[in-house]
Amino acid sequence: MTPRALGLTLALACAGFAVCAGASAPARADVVRPDGTKRAAWTVEEMALPIAARKLEEDERSSHWFVRLSESEKPHTHEADLTVFVMSGQARVHLGERTLFAGEGDVVRIPKGLTHWAELAPGAVCEVYAVYVKDAPKEEKEGADAE
Repeated sequence: MTPRALGLTLALACAGFAVCAGASAPARADVVRPDGTKRAAWTVEEMALPIAARKLEEDERSSHWFVRLSESEKPHTHEADLTVFVMSGQARVHLGERTLFAGEGDVVRIPKGLTHWAELAPGAVCEVYAVYVKDAPKEEKEGADAE
């Protein structure tokens, strides 16, 4: 078998989470900002962390993060709604009592206060773009209800 054929065979064999135990394709998705800049590569220090998070922007209603997981998270909650765009890799995502598989291209919505965590296969890496959206101020909600 040629090296190329062997590589293709291994890539096809690694298509599922259980079989793939840690293999991760290079990121194909990217974060492009309005000014045209793209996210920078992870630093050596960030790559050594089990969870690296880089804040991209924030305003009074939302914050946008680029996150790299190289280990499973511990169960936790947030005080804001969270939308996670999987840019590379894959994980089992625990949402309360429910568990689902999320891979590159998937979007996961996590309501505020819901206990959740991402579980990675040993040696796996998962990169996500995370958007936290806070509740509207009380005055803004009341104004919307009046319309």
